[in-house]
Amino acid sequence: MTAIFRTSSKIMQGISISLLAFSPAALAESDLSGMWVSGVGVSDRDSLWPSDLPYTEAGLAAQAIAGTEDDPAFNCVIGFGRIMSAGFPTEIIQTDKQVTILYEYDHQVRRVFTDGRSHPKKIRQNLMGHSIGHWEDSTLVVETVGFVPSFFRLGGIPYSTDAQIIERMTLLDDGQTLESLITVNDPNYYTESWDARKYMTLDPDATILEYDCTVREHLQPE
Repeated sequence: MTAIFRTSSKIMQGISISLLAFSPAALAESDLSGMWVSGVGVSDRDSLWPSDLPYTEAGLAAQAIAGTEDDPAFNCVIGFGRIMSAGFPTEIIQTDKQVTILYEYDHQVRRVFTDGRSHPKKIRQNLMGHSIGHWEDSTLVVETVGFVPSFFRLGGIPYSTDAQIIERMTLLDDGQTLESLITVNDPNYYTESWDARKYMTLDPDATILEYDCTVREHLQPE
C-alpha cells in the first residue's frame, strides 16, 4: 500500500506540474508581434486625447511653444510623445526578454526591457527615454522615463524631463486590435496625472516606408 501510495503521489505531482505549465498564468503573456497601423481615422483621434488638461504655470509656458519656431519638431527633432501618438505604421518584435518597437515616424526605435531589470540610477536624457515592461495577465505594462522635453500630438501636449509615462498594451478583437492606455505623470507640467488612448490595427501587408523630415522653409539653419 505504501508503494502504491508513493506512486500515486508521484503521478498526482506530475499532473499538478502539467496543469501549472498550462495554467492561465503561464499562458497570460500575449504576442504583440506584427505590423500595426492606425485603427482610428484622423478626424476621430482627438476624442482619444483630453482637451482640458490640468496645466501648471510651467506647463502652460511649455504648451505655448508648440507650433512656434521654438518647437523642436520644426528642426526635425521629434521626441517620443509625437512618435508614439502619431498614426504612422509601427512594427513590434517580441522576444522573451525584450519588446522592440520600430516606428516609421523618424525611424525611431524603442527597446522595452522585460527581463526584470529596473531603470538605471542615472539615465542620460534622450528623445525616446528608457522603457521597462512587465506582464499583468495578458497586458504589457510599460514604464518610460528619462526624456528630453517634447510634445505629444502635432498640436502639442508637453512633457518635461521628470515625466513618467505608463502604457498598458492589450490585444482586442482576437488579436486584431492593439489598445494602448496611456497615463502621464508629470508634476512639472500638470497638477495631476491624466490619461489618453490609442488604437492600432494588425496589418500583415503594411510596410515601413522611408521617412524624410524637412526643416520648415521659414527656418534658416544656423
